[in-house]
Amino acid sequence: MQRMSHWREPVTLIYIDLDDFAKFKLEHGEEEANSVLTKLGQCFQHHFRRGDLIAHLHGDEFMILLPGVDAQNALEALHRFRSLLEDALKDCPAPVTASIGALTYLTGPPSVEIMIKTVEPILHSVKQAGKNSAKHQVMA
Repeated sequence: MQRMSHWREPVTLIYIDLDDFAKFKLEHGEEEANSVLTKLGQCFQHHFRRGDLIAHLHGDEFMILLPGVDAQNALEALHRFRSLLEDALKDCPAPVTASIGALTYLTGPPSVEIMIKTVEPILHSVKQAGKNSAKHQVMA
């Protein structure tokens, strides 16, 4: 993160929350829920760059930090990721969808903490608007 601030390069943070995953887990069991999370992890490993930071926060929430990714590339990554997610989870016993909030800082974020605090309401607005969607915001 110091490198991004020093060089003032863009950075994107993607916050992913699986929709109604607690209900899915109750209806289909922990083994099936763990299978979904494993598929998701494999999808992340195969489709993100080596320098991207992928974090499983807890349960059904993930964050992905994309150093050097500007607003246009972030939008492309979001569209690509939503397709990959649908493909990776198509064989689940019930539909599994995701709400995604994304934030791009054009000149590097002030701090990781501020970046996380700023992306959280973006994700929550997606959830409130009906889930299974993505929203992206750009900060100068």
